[in-house]
Amino acid sequence: PYVEEDQPNPLNVYAVSKLAGEYFVRNILEKYFLIRTCGLYGEAGCWGKGKNFVDTVLSLAKEGKPLRVVNDQWVTPTSAAELASRIGELIQTRHYGLYHMTNEGQCTWFEFAKTVFSLVGMSPNLSPIDSKTYAARAMRPLYSVLENKKAKEFGLTHFSHWQDALKNYLMKKGYISG
Repeated sequence: PYVEEDQPNPLNVYAVSKLAGEYFVRNILEKYFLIRTCGLYGEAGCWGKGKNFVDTVLSLAKEGKPLRVVNDQWVTPTSAAELASRIGELIQTRHYGLYHMTNEGQCTWFEFAKTVFSLVGMSPNLSPIDSKTYAARAMRPLYSVLENKKAKEFGLTHFSHWQDALKNYLMKKGYISG
């Protein structure tokens, strides 16, 4: 997994703009918190897309649509609720700087979808594909896993494993019972 000191290598315009924003903040402020995360999902959905990955795959499966999900892009699905809690904890400190903040563990998007369906007891028409076949408009990194190195060094509460966070999310949304 990437740590905060690793050199970024943005692959598309969106990623370059995010990195430019980080550099801008670093150059104008002495005290700041920059947060990098990965595979974010939460109860409120995604502002730009309407739904997050979890809700989208469940909705498509309920419609009986076949699902093709990339199996060569590694991520750490991250609960927005857990991230918000850790950010709340972090901003109470004076440990300014750049932080990676994600749930623990890693998987491909396909494995994430497969786990979602396993937890809710569904068996949809789910197929793994590679990024080239998926042909997304923007190039995406094959490995986006981040290590919460600095958060751990400063003793912030550890994030749960992504599978545990997913299970909590599915319970909160009423997809499964406790």
